[in-house]
Amino acid sequence: MAGCGIACGAILAMSIALFSWRGHGERRSASFRLKSGLLVADWIKATFGIRPTLKWPNDVLFAGKNLAAILCETSSHGEIPEAVTVGVGLKPSPAARSLPEKISLLPMADVVSGTWDAPAVAAELARYIARRWTDVEREGVARRYGEYDVGAGAAMGG
Repeated sequence: MAGCGIACGAILAMSIALFSWRGHGERRSASFRLKSGLLVADWIKATFGIRPTLKWPNDVLFAGKNLAAILCETSSHGEIPEAVTVGVGLKPSPAARSLPEKISLLPMADVVSGTWDAPAVAAELARYIARRWTDVEREGVARRYGEYDVGAGAAMGG
């Protein structure tokens, strides 16, 4: 089950809450960050036809610059997470107002051509993450992460 909140404007910011982790065996928040980065990179590649890279654990880059900001937060009952909230931020265009100095995002318009409907894009990303969250564990997070890992020699921006 998933819930989603979307804020669009100068910065596209969305969060998706994924529930019911009991029985899934995930006990470490580190795996949530890895999976989130991997799924956002997969979605960017599939949606926009570009190949981002990942910098440990969940910085999504293109040509060495931050393309997406990702945060993960878990709520738990004891040691077992019951929910994870994945927050993703994208900057649609250079005209978008600046983010705090700590967060510098490459505008999507600098990377992909055309225009896009921010609420529709955010909803599509939320559905993608919700649909693929458990699949990526079966595929092997570490192996899949290596496909995008900057440290493993993935081509920058290509």
